[in-house]
Amino acid sequence: MGGRPGIVPTIAGQAWITGVFQHGSNPSDPFRHGFTLPDMWFA
Repeated sequence: MGGRPGIVPTIAGQAWITGVFQHGSNPSDPFRHGFTLPDMWFA
């Protein structure tokens, strides 16, 4: 790394698929894209 020794991470292991899921949203839901709470620290 630029002439200096660097750290090279290595990842190993196993994984299993435990299920397949589908998520949906109702087009008429007014909060289907989420919502934001106001910042009340300086109110």
